Amino acid sequence: MDTASQEQPLSSRPPRSKRGRLSLACTQCRKRKVRCDATTPKCRNCVLRGDECETFDPRRPNGPAVRKWPHKSSQSISTISPIQRRASIATASQQSSPASSIVGSQHAGNKERNPSWIERAYQESQSTPDSGTDVHTNDSPDVVMNTDESSHRIKYMGSSSLQCLTRFIDLFLQRRGFDPIGRHFRWGMCFTEEYALPLVPILPDLPSMSVMEPCLKKYFSRTHPLVPVLDHTAFISDVLRFSEMQQTSPTALQGAVTSVDAPALVAVYAVLSIGMDDHEGQISPTATGYLTGAYSLVSHLLSFPYMSSVQALVLLAIAMRARGKDGQCWHLLGQAIRIGYSIGFHRKIVISNPNEDSSNPVDRQLHSRVWWACYALEKSMQLETGRPSAIEITDCDQPLPDKTSGLDPCFIRWVSLSLLVGKISEHIFQRRAETALEFLSGISELDQALVDWLDEASEDAKANQSTPKSSEEHSFAVFLSLQFHQAQITLLRASLLFPEASFSNEVQKHEAKISTTRLLQSQTTCVEAARSIITQVAEFADSQPDFPLLTPTPTFLAATTLALQTFKKPHKRMGRSDGELVRIASDYVADCYRRVGQHSEFVKGVLELTQRVNQVLSGDNSSSVDQTQRPPQPDLQTTNNDQRMLSPNQFGDVGTDSFVFDPLEYFQDPFQAMPLDHFWAVMESDFATIGDQGMC
Repeated sequence: MDTASQEQPLSSRPPRSKRGRLSLACTQCRKRKVRCDATTPKCRNCVLRGDECETFDPRRPNGPAVRKWPHKSSQSISTISPIQRRASIATASQQSSPASSIVGSQHAGNKERNPSWIERAYQESQSTPDSGTDVHTNDSPDVVMNTDESSHRIKYMGSSSLQCLTRFIDLFLQRRGFDPIGRHFRWGMCFTEEYALPLVPILPDLPSMSVMEPCLKKYFSRTHPLVPVLDHTAFISDVLRFSEMQQTSPTALQGAVTSVDAPALVAVYAVLSIGMDDHEGQISPTATGYLTGAYSLVSHLLSFPYMSSVQALVLLAIAMRARGKDGQCWHLLGQAIRIGYSIGFHRKIVISNPNEDSSNPVDRQLHSRVWWACYALEKSMQLETGRPSAIEITDCDQPLPDKTSGLDPCFIRWVSLSLLVGKISEHIFQRRAETALEFLSGISELDQALVDWLDEASEDAKANQSTPKSSEEHSFAVFLSLQFHQAQITLLRASLLFPEASFSNEVQKHEAKISTTRLLQSQTTCVEAARSIITQVAEFADSQPDFPLLTPTPTFLAATTLALQTFKKPHKRMGRSDGELVRIASDYVADCYRRVGQHSEFVKGVLELTQRVNQVLSGDNSSSVDQTQRPPQPDLQTTNNDQRMLSPNQFGDVGTDSFVFDPLEYFQDPFQAMPLDHFWAVMESDFATIGDQGMC
């Protein structure tokens, strides 16, 4: 009886469906020894990597299968047509309240993951009817995976990274039959994220004072004013103490220092590394030894989480950033910020009884300087790499540095700009805007804040116009200018990627609620900012040696911006000059990456951007182009003259005519067919980042 009762439920249980056999795993997953989900047309691993998903069937050994995307994948996207989908979305948005729509979207998100706005733009642009082709690629600008063909070196990046922005360039290139350039940038991952260390730490001895003095002078004149994390007197005292220690000890510094001395020694090593590279104008092998020795002691900094360790971590992060190690800089800076939070650098310390205060005002001022230096550097890197922030202004009640603090005016200006940069990153990449109005109004407010910041800086410059600028002050001014223009491009990036006509129509739709004058010329503002970045960098590179805090990322962002504009409108009169600016920027960026030792394939991708721009401007096209669609030359000249009269100026009031498409451009904008309001309705994951989002 018991046996029958036990067998009854077993017999009624439905049989489980069998998984795909392991022998049918794709070649790439089998090579990396990872689990393959055996889905068609491509497994998930190959989708993320952008690889060809080849499956070897042992039953047919002579017939390998290559899975390809179907021409129409309506089941994976939607069961209704795009026009029906837009109509149903518009009707639902009019009939439902904001609260109910939010709740409904949350429930829908739990059931099924809808593609993000950038995925949908990429998918639908590949099937644009006006393009005449139906080319499907494996690349997705929403998620990019970098790997070195192994299973443990993997890095994911989301749509906010600069590498993902190059996917849009690849889309334009593939439409014209050119090879993409994005495949080269995955080779930069290992260089920016890794740093080779010996298993046994090697602590090199300090050089003589005659060698150290010019290096220290370089650091305190060109880097310290913008990153004032050191007390000059205390630092020089540590240098003299270590110099005396290595002379009196028979085993030199290697056997004389203790764990307590590690933070101060790391700070000395890092400053020497930065100063030597800056003094020699190139990567110094001697400086590399000091940098390696400093990094070997990072574990001691984490085990001693106090003020000196925060200073050492910040200096080590700056040294890594100056050598193109943005990934390492991000990790070290994050550790410094965490320790700073635990100490309380983000809080304003109010002492009711000064007699009970064990610290002095100088120490509290140094705490404030270190904290705001961490904040400004972290926000700058967040804007350049698109990675999530580790420091928030809402957690801080530390007073902002002002003119009475005795700090360098450029540092004060940088901190005030960093506050805006943090808001830009939050609005564009982190916080989801529920409607287009919310998104555009936020852009308008932040754009006006940037203009106010620039006006205030211009007033300060006029007040100090009588005083000649030193070379260091000129370097600081160029650095701040690049930070400002980079923030502008990032804030207004949507005008470059969204369909131009739809963006203008959406802005005009909300004309009564937001100021539309500057929003309508957002694309022009981005282009002008890119031109300004490249021009300033080229002039600075010709007049002065490299500046440690200047990275090639803003310059490459400017080159990418001009390239996108050129690909969309190759017949503009400024196309040739923009192409030359792209060449100047690409050469400069390639030289910077060669100097620090970046992978040659990564450098090749930077240089290929110039080649593709020249090919587009010269009219080369690997794919067939219907020449009958191109108008005769006289009509083209007449149209260009009309458009030249409507060309907006960055500082003037313009209307919507500046954004009218040139109907004579035979190169079709692949995003033109997508209305802006449709993006907001189908957007599942706002502008949030996914994992590590560095450029490399």
